[in-house]
Amino acid sequence: MFRTTLLATVFVMGGAAGAFAQAAAPAAPAAPAEPAAEATPLDPVADPIVATVDGEEIRASEIVLFFQTLSAELQQIPIAGLWDQLLTAAIDRKLAARRGRAEGLFEDPDVIEKTRIFLDQLVEDSLLRTAVDAAITDEAMALEYAKIVQESALIEEVRVSHILVETQEEAFDIIGLVQEGADFAQLARERSLGPSNVAGGDLDYLTAGETIPDFEVAAFALGVGQMSPDPVQTEFGWHIILVTDRRPGLAPPLEEVAGYMQDQISRQAIDAFYNGLLEGVEIERFNMDGTPIVVIEEIPAAEAPPAPATPPAPAP
Repeated sequence: MFRTTLLATVFVMGGAAGAFAQAAAPAAPAAPAEPAAEATPLDPVADPIVATVDGEEIRASEIVLFFQTLSAELQQIPIAGLWDQLLTAAIDRKLAARRGRAEGLFEDPDVIEKTRIFLDQLVEDSLLRTAVDAAITDEAMALEYAKIVQESALIEEVRVSHILVETQEEAFDIIGLVQEGADFAQLARERSLGPSNVAGGDLDYLTAGETIPDFEVAAFALGVGQMSPDPVQTEFGWHIILVTDRRPGLAPPLEEVAGYMQDQISRQAIDAFYNGLLEGVEIERFNMDGTPIVVIEEIPAAEAPPAPATPPAPAP
């Protein structure tokens, strides 16, 4: 059953993930075996022979390559934990290849064409990996982070405190108390309904788009030390808003955006790679049926012929 499932799901390098996902859930528990994870680690230099099929060698490097085609989830399992399944798949693949060679499939035009396409994909993938690996340097990461710092500085932040109450009347009452000298933070602790009341109403720094539009418009219109002259109504109630500071936006810590920066650099490297390949190359594209693509160019309005005059309506 195991071999049938494996052979049905593995095709060359693809489909292995499904095979091992099924193999990892046997129908009945087996007797405990020697932990595979304790096997001797693979030596990439020695590349030992790990199986033979009528004398034809299968080396550890072939198993490693097969392992690298599995899904990212399965690759979280140490290779030793899947060793038996991987080795069985490699042996089965050798046996199938021997049968195919005997039946002339290695000379079959369809197989040859699929092999060419698959080989092209492998070469393309290898070139892209090389280009991306070469592009992700400490210098490139530093430059990318400098862009983030610069862009963040263009986004102004305001530090806001507020007092939230149920009615407009109470809000105006609090505004009057603050104008007479009452401490805003103390009033927030005593009378605000919002969870920030314990911090004296302080909401920390906000950027555009982080809060309710009406609240945001009112907050960003105030200068440092200014309080909203009128309460602002939102779905939560009535707010008295006080701006305590303004500053340029701060960039997130480098470790938080490292993955994003690597993605950006990778995209740039990939674009540069393909743009370089296009230099000096003539490319023709056709429709799905092989016919030429007809490009209809729009005539500028100034050069377009005038529309025919509308004939006058017949007299009544």
